[in-house]
Amino acid sequence: MKINKLKLFTRNLNEQKEFYKFILELELLEETTDSFSVKVGESILTFVLGDDNTFYHFAFNIPSFQITESYEWIKQKIDTLTYEGKDIIRFDSWNAEALYFYDADKNLVEFIARKNLNLVSQEKFSKENILYISEIGIPTLDISKVFNTLNNESGLEIYDGDFESFCAIGNETGLFIVMNYLVKKWMPTMEEGKPSPFEIVFDNSHGEIFTLIYKNEEIKIIKDVR
Repeated sequence: MKINKLKLFTRNLNEQKEFYKFILELELLEETTDSFSVKVGESILTFVLGDDNTFYHFAFNIPSFQITESYEWIKQKIDTLTYEGKDIIRFDSWNAEALYFYDADKNLVEFIARKNLNLVSQEKFSKENILYISEIGIPTLDISKVFNTLNNESGLEIYDGDFESFCAIGNETGLFIVMNYLVKKWMPTMEEGKPSPFEIVFDNSHGEIFTLIYKNEEIKIIKDVR
């Protein structure tokens, strides 16, 4: 799975634009009076002014062996979020390491280095090493319903987890992180997730492109028939 575009909502449009343009140093692709878009490597991230959202969790893949370098880069700009006193968190079952930080909206943003992908860079870590959007969280009360919709309409499979508390759907280049928000909380802050609307354009690794709209805990998927 590959996430091509992700549209989120914000109450603080100007602050978010400043964060992504000047803190993460991402290229500003487009802006209007009520939205802006930045280039996240191979993906596009858009924020639209709105007040229906609480907060989001999403992740960016970085080179597989540069988590320490990414920490040194980001900590010069903002504080990272710790878990059990650690700035860099290991996920042994995923063969990955990650760090987390807040953006201007207090969204939970993650850099994750997935060693299985063997994404190698010899360059010093910079914005160019923020490769693409690789995760978006979906807080819900019905994980099985979300999975069945994704599986039936786009063919995505379970990467990890179950229908009780947490289920990662897709693969290491793109995942929907589906969480029962009454059972499980977001790492590393252990905040309770709440459903927030978003739109995403993704492909399922078989050349098929889909737009997914999530609102009021309901999913609508539209297949690109071009």
